Amino acid sequence: MFYDESEQLFNGLIELIEKWKPKKFSSESEYQVDIYNYLKDLQDRGRIKEQRLIRREGGANRVDIIVDKVGIELKKDLKTQPSVDRAVAQITRMIREFNYMIVVLVGENKRQSIDLFKHALKDLINDKEIFVEQKRIKIIDINSKGNNKQEETLEPLAWNIDTSLP
Repeated sequence: MFYDESEQLFNGLIELIEKWKPKKFSSESEYQVDIYNYLKDLQDRGRIKEQRLIRREGGANRVDIIVDKVGIELKKDLKTQPSVDRAVAQITRMIREFNYMIVVLVGENKRQSIDLFKHALKDLINDKEIFVEQKRIKIIDINSKGNNKQEETLEPLAWNIDTSLP
C-alpha cells in the first residue's frame, strides 16, 4: 500500500504518542506543554526528522500542536454531554484545516462520553457535503493504554472504516 509523506508522519506520530506517559496534571494546558516537550525531545534525539516543524498553537479555534500537516488536539475530562458537545464543535472547526488529526484524551474520561465523541466524529468525517477530501482522525485515550486500549482511527466509509470498537 502506498502512503504519502503526511500519511507516514500521521502513523509515526500515533506510534510515538501512544508511548507518551504523562503524569497527572490539573489542567489541559499542562498536558499540552508536556506533550509538546515530549515531541520536541524526540525530535532532538532523532526520532522525528529535524525538518519537521513542531509548534504549539492553542486557543478555542486552533489546534494545540501542529507537526507539519498533522494537527494534535488534547481533550481533558471528557465526562459529560456538554464536554462532548464542546469537543465535537472544536474538532469540527479544526478538521477543515487538516486532513490528519490526532485527538489525545487525557485526564478522567467516561467510556460513554468517549463513545458519543467517536460516533459524532464518524458522522462528521462521513458527511460528503462538508468534506470532499479524505479526512483521518485518530483518537487515543492515553489513560487506557495497555491491555484495554481505547483508540480508533476514523476514516470515511468510502475508505473501509472499521466501525467495531477495540
